[in-house]
Amino acid sequence: MMRAAFIPLLITAILYALLSLIFPLSNLNNLMLYSLEANFNLTPWAIIPAALMLVLPLLNVKIFRVFIISIAAACICAFTFQGESVYSILRCAVFGFQANDSAMELFNGGGLMSMVSVSLVLLVSGTYSAILGDTNMLDNLQYNIIKLINKFGIFPVTLTAGFLADAAFCNQTI
Repeated sequence: MMRAAFIPLLITAILYALLSLIFPLSNLNNLMLYSLEANFNLTPWAIIPAALMLVLPLLNVKIFRVFIISIAAACICAFTFQGESVYSILRCAVFGFQANDSAMELFNGGGLMSMVSVSLVLLVSGTYSAILGDTNMLDNLQYNIIKLINKFGIFPVTLTAGFLADAAFCNQTI
């Protein structure tokens, strides 16, 4: 995926760079910067967990291991450089980050509890997928889509089917 995504990433980065030159940031929120500086110990070491998430997959480390290593590095950084207690780190991991400063509310959220509803949606949709597949309820629809693909091509049919599915279900969870 890294190889396939490199060109779109490069094009997007160039477009963002051009747009930032054409429309420069005229109003910088200094309160946010001061709050970041006051609430966090921003050392270069704090980048380690994110760097691990980028570098380890390039070294063909399995993604589950990458997650575990990055989470462990983040916990070590929070304990060592931010001075957080083990309890505070675990609470943040389970319930998410809650800022004390109103300027830092942008960073609120996350944690395992915020993933419960998404996990349930994925579980239910996986169940529907198995039910619909095993009962052959979609065979007629699949046959008609294959006929349309043969007539119009895969791209326009996929684009239209995706658009209609998005319009009908209006959910970005899955």
